[in-house]
Parts: sequence; structure tokens; C-alpha cells
Amino acid sequence: MAQQQRVPYDDFTPTCTTELGAFAKLEPEFAKRNTKLIGLSANSLKSHHDWIKDIDEISGSQLAFPIIADADRSISLAYDMIDHEDATNVDEKGMHQKKISNMSLMYQ
Repeated sequence: MAQQQRVPYDDFTPTCTTELGAFAKLEPEFAKRNTKLIGLSANSLKSHHDWIKDIDEISGSQLAFPIIADADRSISLAYDMIDHEDATNVDEKGMHQKKISNMSLMYQ
């Protein structure tokens, strides 16, 4: 059987993929605490549809929470999730950099 060729998207990073797979597996624990999960990625809806299949395959999960497509990074910038001085967040080696600040998880 021929292997499906995947278009390389930024979504398909090992860390993000395994983290979302872990959250998908833990979703029932969040639900017990009356908390809903939502993801945010600076990639397209097409990328997210393909990525969710990859997450489920790699992690053995069934990701059911939504992932917001923030291709223009307006949401990420509004919530100070990426560096305002460099909205592309790409360093000199072409690696995407992430800055997470002022984030907390609240539940009942």
C-alpha cells in the first residue's frame, strides 16, 4: 500500500502533536471539572484537519475539542501568546519560537 504523502505544515511538530494528544486523552478529567478544552494554532483549517488525524494516529487519542485557525495570528497577538516584536516568531535558523506568558488554567 502506498504511503500517503503529507504536505509539511507547521502544525505537524512533534511537541505540539504529542501535547495535544495528551490533552485529548485527559479531556474527560477536564470535563469532570466543568472545563472545556480549545486549541489555537497559527495555521489553516486544512492543516488542522490533517493534523488531527496525525495526532490521533500518533497518540492513540480521539481529539474532539476545537482548534482555532489563527493564520493571521491576530488572536495570538491579542492574548500575548507570541512575541509582539516578532510576530513571525522565526529565528535565524528558521525555527518557530514560542513565548507563553500570562496564561493560567482555571476550573471549578
